[in-house]
Amino acid sequence: MNTVSNIEAACVASSSFDDQFRVPSVSVILTNYNYLSFVKAAIESVARQTYPHFECIIVDDRSRDGSAEFITTFLRELNDDRFRFIRLGSNLGQMGAMLAGLENSSGVFVSFLDADDVLLPNFLEVHIRAHLNSSFSAGITASDSYQIDEDGQILESTFHMLAKNRTPDSSSASKLIPVTAVPVSVSTAVERHPSAQMEFLYLERGVAGWNTSACSSLMFRRDLLRLILPQNIGPFRICADYFFATLGHLISGTIIVSEPLVGWRLHRKNNFSKNAIIGGRYMPATFDRSSALNFEIARYVMTNFDRLSPVIGATLCKDIVRRFVSKKRLYKATKGANSFRRYMGSGSDRKFWWKYAVYHRYIKRH
Repeated sequence: MNTVSNIEAACVASSSFDDQFRVPSVSVILTNYNYLSFVKAAIESVARQTYPHFECIIVDDRSRDGSAEFITTFLRELNDDRFRFIRLGSNLGQMGAMLAGLENSSGVFVSFLDADDVLLPNFLEVHIRAHLNSSFSAGITASDSYQIDEDGQILESTFHMLAKNRTPDSSSASKLIPVTAVPVSVSTAVERHPSAQMEFLYLERGVAGWNTSACSSLMFRRDLLRLILPQNIGPFRICADYFFATLGHLISGTIIVSEPLVGWRLHRKNNFSKNAIIGGRYMPATFDRSSALNFEIARYVMTNFDRLSPVIGATLCKDIVRRFVSKKRLYKATKGANSFRRYMGSGSDRKFWWKYAVYHRYIKRH
């Protein structure tokens, strides 16, 4: 009997799928800092997941608004042993809180949920389905998101930067909105057209830039996060999602889920506009900051070349560095972005040439 027949015989003899395989576990790491107004809704959205095989690690980053005390009380009332609470001794920023959650979790897959956002009930289930597809393997899945205001009102049903197949002819100036994308009714929830089908799009790792929705819409393979964990969190203290999503995608690719599975909240405390038309559009300061972060990503890859190259290959390491440290990008960043010049400190022009020289030595050496 050949191998295939052996497997078939084993499956027939099995009384259930679970006798042969186990579905993967997910760690939801919910990070909170002074979000007393929103954190209850975030926790409840995790508790309502249709996919039961998860743990939720709630990390409070030394809040001062009473939210940590509220979380303690609320979890006692919830009485669900899948939820655990960690209160940090000092404020470590987004990256520090995420890393604390990672260290205290064990899921094969990991999602980071900001305490001001909410998950739709099928978030985990759909992301696991995407990760377990039999066509493409990727380290990240990213769903679309609803943009909601402080009161939970839906402002928009898509994130404008999400790289999904919006039209067969991407060069067309006019974009046809299919009837399946238009809600058939709006009551307490948005009901999609009955013939609408959820789409999954594989985005190859060579496609650079921010191609996803907000941080809360992502699910990572733990092995990918383990590979790229930064030794120095300083540059990414409050931009951990940018680091993980940008570098992670360039290494492993991303699977895009067409449907919104997250409520991404726009409010006074985040960096985005409350206006539905320009919601999610980056402000100039955000572009400047991302330019600086791109150089930090390139420096991270150069510094960790000996550790990364055996896993992802020397060619990919060099491609990532070239993408972020070309002469044109360096000139634009140092000459055109005031916040980047402040980030670099005095003598930015000299540092520009120094960085470019370091880049060339790196490429030549490797």
